[in-house]
Amino acid sequence: MVLLTSANGDRIELQIVDYQFAKGSAASADGWDDNWLIVAGRVSHGPESWAFHDPSLMIWEAQELLKWLRSVATGLRPAQIDFTEPNLSFDASAGDSQATTVLVTLRAEAASPSTPEVIRWGAGVQVALDLSLDAVERAASAWENEISAHPSR
Repeated sequence: MVLLTSANGDRIELQIVDYQFAKGSAASADGWDDNWLIVAGRVSHGPESWAFHDPSLMIWEAQELLKWLRSVATGLRPAQIDFTEPNLSFDASAGDSQATTVLVTLRAEAASPSTPEVIRWGAGVQVALDLSLDAVERAASAWENEISAHPSR
């Protein structure tokens, strides 16, 4: 499980639950769907808390997120990372040699149930997490553990 917690109490927890489909299922005639991952998330943002459980990433996108997190943990500011499903995106704003702000955008099924439809399916809800670079590295290591249990099939 990956846990990102900001000093203001906002937090996002992400966990890969399983593949969406059994390997070689009829839903995956071309093999593409063999690699969809169900992501469970728990979010606390301001006064609201919510959870989601939805196919959100392809396995190679989860691997790209690991590279992105490792890059941020070294103090770099890589470009925003988006995925096939629009549920999650990650960006990093300027920080210093010890800390950064990771901006997580939650859309569609990952957005808060109270989010107006036009925002849920558009810009989404952005959670700004002020994190030490060490905390980002710990998140990257935890994410690596998550994806190691779900190799490309």
